[in-house]
Amino acid sequence: MVIVTGGMEQQRCGSGRGVDRVSDMKPTPIKAADLVTREIAGETMIVPVRRGAVDLNCLFVLNVTAAFLWNQIDGKRTPDDLVALLLRNFQIDRATAEADVSDFLNSLREFALTGAAPLSGPSEAPP
Repeated sequence: MVIVTGGMEQQRCGSGRGVDRVSDMKPTPIKAADLVTREIAGETMIVPVRRGAVDLNCLFVLNVTAAFLWNQIDGKRTPDDLVALLLRNFQIDRATAEADVSDFLNSLREFALTGAAPLSGPSEAPP
């Protein structure tokens, strides 16, 4: 799983602390609102738009697997759902799928490209 960043300074593009396992990622990821995603010449790119301007210092280029996962993030799919989708669409084992999803979501969180989706009902409220 690869996210390539161009001219990026981690402090400017976001920084945070990730988690190590998919099972620790209970919140459902949702894409940050201030992003533009484009496919150019077969490459999926994510560009933050901050304060109304495109920040080309924080350009993210996704590989095929990362682009697939990015396109599945809809604020409804959980990390476990993303693992299941990888298993169905790629010829990998569960351990690899879990590691890929964990690494990917950690990277997204680290660079402030995702957050946690709001809980939709009382059945999902924490105990």
